[in-house]
Amino acid sequence: MKINEIVYVISRLLFLIVAVALIYMVILKLLGHSPFIETVIVSSFGGMFIFFIKAASYLSKMHRDIFHLQRQFTSFAHDFKDLRKEFYDLKGLRKEFYDFKEEMRDFKQEMQIFKQEMRDFTKETEQNFREIKQMLTSQSSRKSF
Repeated sequence: MKINEIVYVISRLLFLIVAVALIYMVILKLLGHSPFIETVIVSSFGGMFIFFIKAASYLSKMHRDIFHLQRQFTSFAHDFKDLRKEFYDLKGLRKEFYDFKEEMRDFKQEMQIFKQEMRDFTKETEQNFREIKQMLTSQSSRKSF
């Protein structure tokens, strides 16, 4: 048992004992017996004192619970800040991904242009080889005459 629980149980028992004593004294006074009025007042003050101890025990327990809750909220806030940082990091990665995607699109276009240029070059080269071959064949046929 924790100290707060022990204080609560003890204050509850004392409160019940004083309450029973006070009720007993009031009943005696109503029936004409003579407990002193000072005794009734002292018993009332004792009951109020025990009630205040009980209230202090509740307040201590609530303070402990609030402290524990505050620690949980602080931990939650730190976790949330970490998640927020990761989210912004992911946003940065997203931007980098779109930049990379755009660079790849540009590279693809450049490759298509290069491919077309290579085709054109190949066609020109083949055409030049044909012309050279034709020239060589025409020169060789002229020499043979």
